[in-house]
Amino acid sequence: LKNSLNGILKPNIRIKEVSRCANDFHSRFDAKIRYYQYAISLKPTAINRAFAWQIFFPIDLDLMQEGAKIIFQTKDFKTFCKTKSDVKNHHCEVTESHWFYRNEFLVYEIAANRFLHGMVRAIVGTLVDLGRAQIDLKYLKKIIEKRDRTLVLNTAPAHGLCLEKIIY
Repeated sequence: LKNSLNGILKPNIRIKEVSRCANDFHSRFDAKIRYYQYAISLKPTAINRAFAWQIFFPIDLDLMQEGAKIIFQTKDFKTFCKTKSDVKNHHCEVTESHWFYRNEFLVYEIAANRFLHGMVRAIVGTLVDLGRAQIDLKYLKKIIEKRDRTLVLNTAPAHGLCLEKIIY
């Protein structure tokens, strides 16, 4: 089944494992943890430009890592949810939030029990704003407390975002 599915899927989607599940299994609602990664290229790239946000300004990675720690401690993500999203609450349990280098890319990894519409891209855009001194840690904490999406100044483009793994 795995080989057959991989044979007909587009090249950017891969099935790594197949297992039996309950008849009432739901791929969205039964997921326990989802892992997203967002890639940023800090220098021009031709081949990977469709898979990473290219930025050409200096950033303070230590400050962005501090911001990632604040995201890790956050429970209510209304600030980072697109307006008019149809959700009952904005609470997410983040289990990972950190930056690291992978080859020539700066990567943000975040894992949580659920994600809101536009959440990861809004977080990445805000953390990049923090790293380029457009905002400070005090402002980051303020916008989280205010729960107001209009205070998010920058949303990262979609092409750097990748759903890496889902744990059921």
